[in-house]
Amino acid sequence: MNERLRILREQAGLSQEQLAGQIHITRQAISKWELGHAEPSIEVLIALAQLYDVTIDYIVTGKQTEEPVAFILPKTTTELVLHFAQENKGMIIAIVAILSGLIISIIGLVI
Repeated sequence: MNERLRILREQAGLSQEQLAGQIHITRQAISKWELGHAEPSIEVLIALAQLYDVTIDYIVTGKQTEEPVAFILPKTTTELVLHFAQENKGMIIAIVAILSGLIISIIGLVI
């Protein structure tokens, strides 16, 4: 990981001092990471991954994997219904058509 951290920083055209200023860490901490004497915290890894536009997995293991699609649970029932409706438009149209037919049939029987 220490070598990747150095390479990523150099590819970004940053000195240790410049990187330190951007992520609010000391230059000495960056030097320790790049020499393999210390490792960045998860918060710093997140900042570095965003800065370098790579995954944390790449920084840590050297393997670039696809980012998983985040699924954020809706906060309310309304949001859940809207999410379902957006994802299942065809099914919603079919259900509405079936219900409309049933309502028309019931009204026809009553009249």
